Amino acid sequence: MSYLLELTIAEHRLAVEFPSDSLCAWAMRTFSAVPATSYTFASPLDMTISVNMGYGTAQDSRLPQIIFTADRVRYSRSDLLIAASRDYSEAFIEAYDERALEHALILLYNALITQREWGLIVSASSVVEENKAYLFMLSSGLQGQSFSPPPAASALLSDQAAILKISGGQVRAFSSPFRKGICRSPQSIHLTYEVGAYYAQHPSPMIHHAPVSRKEAVQQLHGSLYLKPLEPSDSSITKALCRKAIDKVPFYELYAPSDDLFWREWTEKGRRRTGHLQHG
Repeated sequence: MSYLLELTIAEHRLAVEFPSDSLCAWAMRTFSAVPATSYTFASPLDMTISVNMGYGTAQDSRLPQIIFTADRVRYSRSDLLIAASRDYSEAFIEAYDERALEHALILLYNALITQREWGLIVSASSVVEENKAYLFMLSSGLQGQSFSPPPAASALLSDQAAILKISGGQVRAFSSPFRKGICRSPQSIHLTYEVGAYYAQHPSPMIHHAPVSRKEAVQQLHGSLYLKPLEPSDSSITKALCRKAIDKVPFYELYAPSDDLFWREWTEKGRRRTGHLQHG
């Protein structure tokens, strides 16, 4: 028996057909998905996806193969096969396991928002404080490690893949379902906050931060993208979006012995933290 669910990611709605009870439960838990109804199709969807499981073998070290035709995209690796339309409005996924399936969903969503020039997915944790979202990116030597969770009093929009909308001179962070830790709650699906600052994290015996030039900030932000564009020509789109994302939002390099010590200072500074972080 298959299940048709509606998934909401930022401002986008997806209708996804899952082939089993267990996958339906996984999608509801991981993405706060809900059963599709007539209301799901009352307005245009951003993407419709059909899922099948049992494909291939566990992921290996071989690079994926990507083939483009006039109207289709085909992405394949040992544990995953994706066939999609060139506008990513519809897709078919065959996956080996849930891990491969989640990768397929973020891959397709990233391709969709890149092609529409809507925004970016950045390797970062995103924390809300004083009605602003602050992004914390690991330096290149630390990427792949987990981000330490912020204090319980701070709302968490993402813990590994921050979703950013870049439009009209404003950058907004959305609640991301693509997480390593606690799943996104249904109440937080539509959470969004204007971004107050970006921080590239570096290990250091002292806690301090330094502003980054616009050119360097664009390079660092582009280097922190969660995924490369499927189509090489889309790199020009992501670079342009990074430039826009830096225009209105300051970028700092943050030095601290550990995430835990930084979060402790963040908590103790209370209402003074914004001025401290932005002005030293």
